[in-house]
Amino acid sequence: MLVPDKLRKIVVFIGIKKSGGFQPRATGFVVSYFEHGGRFDYLVTAEHVVAGLQSAGHEIFLRFNTNDGKSVDVEVPAKSWVFHPKSEIDATDVAVAPLFIEGESEIARLPLNHPTDSCILATAASLEQDGVKIGEGSEVFILGLFRNHYGADRNIPIVRVGNIAAQHCRWKD
Repeated sequence: MLVPDKLRKIVVFIGIKKSGGFQPRATGFVVSYFEHGGRFDYLVTAEHVVAGLQSAGHEIFLRFNTNDGKSVDVEVPAKSWVFHPKSEIDATDVAVAPLFIEGESEIARLPLNHPTDSCILATAASLEQDGVKIGEGSEVFILGLFRNHYGADRNIPIVRVGNIAAQHCRWKD
């Protein structure tokens, strides 16, 4: 399975600053939503990542790759993060923060609904329309962080490939 280059470019590293340097702890990705002629950018990651860093008293930083071959670190204020509402039926592990970044044109994003740029995000509707079925045994890939070799000047995400082992089920008491 060849992973689209576009997806490797949207990966950002989430971390802390220690001894003046960036230390990665997790990954996230940037999406854009277009509405009323404007673009709205958001960082998406796992709630347990943000909650863990915040509970340890860390300020959270993002490291983005830029088009000039380098990277930039940006702090995300604690009050910016929004977690998906919890319920007994639908537990999630999602955190989202709006992004306002200087030089933002250099940051890669995944467009969710751009009128001219195709979105490669799979939705239930798009999969059904294309006749694609996903279930046990389906191959998936995950872009992420290998903390021991994350890149000195740029993020270098790794690709892991696996298979869906089981579908989500709800246990009855």
